[in-house]
Amino acid sequence: METDRKTESKTAKPKDRTWGIGIAVFYSLFVVVTLGLVFYATLQKFDLVAENYYEDGVRYQDRIDQKRLAESAEYKLEIKYDRANRAVNLQFPENLATDSISGKVVLFRPSNASLDRHWELQVDTDGSQRLDLKGASKGVWKVMVYWKAGSTDLYSEKSIYVE
Repeated sequence: METDRKTESKTAKPKDRTWGIGIAVFYSLFVVVTLGLVFYATLQKFDLVAENYYEDGVRYQDRIDQKRLAESAEYKLEIKYDRANRAVNLQFPENLATDSISGKVVLFRPSNASLDRHWELQVDTDGSQRLDLKGASKGVWKVMVYWKAGSTDLYSEKSIYVE
């Protein structure tokens, strides 16, 4: 019987030491994983929606009013995405004189501001403009049209998915 107790105590000692090693390994792995995530997070690129977001926020009510006015029948701008030709077609209302229309178009990429594209409005005599999107990466884009008809400021937008 004494020999059984001696063998029991010899086998029990290594088990007593393993819990301390297990805790040390667990905490070490936790620290390594946490530091890895912090390092990975610092490498991520983040873009502001706009560089001058404060001024844009102050003028936000004006933008809402311009958008509401642009949705009325008199100023309804049609923004259509042509998948086959990878282009955006803008069709301005027939009742507006094409020489009185001015402004700019922004193709906004929410996930990466460096991919944004800008065009000046150059409306044809039939009240349309075509924007070529060849070379644009696949994904969600927002077509934002800041335009003026005579002395009326207007804003129209539409989200598209480029394939």
